Amino acid sequence: MKKMNYKKQTNTFFIYTIFLYSLIYIFVNLFIDPYYEIVQDRSAYNRKHSESIYSTNMLLDKLNKGKYNLVFGTSRSHKIGSATFSGKKILNFHALYGNTESILNLLKSLDKKQIENIESIYMLIDFHTFNEKSRHDDILYSNFSNYFYSVINLDYYKFYISVVYMIKNLFEYPFKHYINDFGVLLNDSYSYKYRLPESVKYMAFDEKYLDKLRQIVDFTENNGKTIIFFTPTITQKRYIEMQKYKDLICDTRKAVLSITNKVYDLTLVDSVSGDTKYFSDPDHLSSDGVSIVLKSMESGYGKVTSSKDLFFCKSYY
Repeated sequence: MKKMNYKKQTNTFFIYTIFLYSLIYIFVNLFIDPYYEIVQDRSAYNRKHSESIYSTNMLLDKLNKGKYNLVFGTSRSHKIGSATFSGKKILNFHALYGNTESILNLLKSLDKKQIENIESIYMLIDFHTFNEKSRHDDILYSNFSNYFYSVINLDYYKFYISVVYMIKNLFEYPFKHYINDFGVLLNDSYSYKYRLPESVKYMAFDEKYLDKLRQIVDFTENNGKTIIFFTPTITQKRYIEMQKYKDLICDTRKAVLSITNKVYDLTLVDSVSGDTKYFSDPDHLSSDGVSIVLKSMESGYGKVTSSKDLFFCKSYY
């Protein structure tokens, strides 16, 4: 009899545990984090972001239904959207983290209708674009894989941080952390904070990823699409700090210029780079900063005609 009661209690425990977990899963993933942008370690960019799977598939679905400009890049371009880019209809694929192989694979996966709906493509050439360590896995998985991944990645930390974001979103405006339906990050309540420059190891150059860039350019030309490449904008202080890497950065950007002449070097923008109010840190623009920089680019500022126009190829001292 006691054995039967023990078995019943055990079954009841597991049933309640599954029920409670299901409630927490629904609470976190459907109401707080519907685009799955919260993961345990968002700074570990060589690991797969859960947001990549969901937000990318969501954006591809939108491309089936209307015409958009596509933006590929990293956290330095994740605020580019309609509000910051002259009202253009934007789909921001920063979840791919600017990796040329992932971007190429995504473009190759598009059907005829999706390709027709591309108006233009804008691609950020970040300092680590050609670095193997920044690579993300490709994100075109089945719905079952998506849900399975979200289930196994729901842990105490995600539950805790989800509650924190929910409270911030309820009581603070603009939102502290919110990725909208077009892949654009909105979080302008952050104040400027200094951080150290990236380590040179993250700027290592891998020829493999440059070849993928060549194939991306070929894809756009073969399909009659325009692709514009641009560099991130940084503060003047950060530009000075990164002079010790200037030869590596210069060579990397020269390599891009050998593939395409549609390059804008926006490393320093006079009206922005000297004022930290346009940055959340030395490497990331605020939404206001993004708007000014993109308007400058549209007016022709930063257009590169030769390597002499590249900031890190100029003699600073």
